[in-house]
Amino acid sequence: MGSGDRLARYVLHGLMYTLLGFFLGIILAIMTVILTLCGWFIGLMIAIVIIVLSIGYLNTFVDRWIWNDDLQVNLAAVFLHGLVLIIVLLLASIPQFILEWSLDTVAVSIVLFLIYLPINGFLAHWVAQNFARGGAWAR
Repeated sequence: MGSGDRLARYVLHGLMYTLLGFFLGIILAIMTVILTLCGWFIGLMIAIVIIVLSIGYLNTFVDRWIWNDDLQVNLAAVFLHGLVLIIVLLLASIPQFILEWSLDTVAVSIVLFLIYLPINGFLAHWVAQNFARGGAWAR
């Protein structure tokens, strides 16, 4: 696989994860409010677990579709997959958050979005590879 094909896949992975994550985020935000209103502590804990599992399953789906990796889909592996992915993407997005906060323009936001598509795609694929059968974090 050439470097251009690999970069295109990273961009596609980042774009698919971002778009699907946006719509999933809206649904999960509504669900979190409803669960928190039902019982604030237990509802919030259930919502966090569902969010982490959803992120793990979402990246598993996108990674299988783009890269054809053989990923584990048991509950513990998907939960850890989602948790690690959240941490990795949050840490990688710190410069993006700082730049968007300090240079508050639409042009900067669009440029950073385009720059971070392959970065997020690479990181999401890297986490998925480590949870693939035979990967570093596979059980």
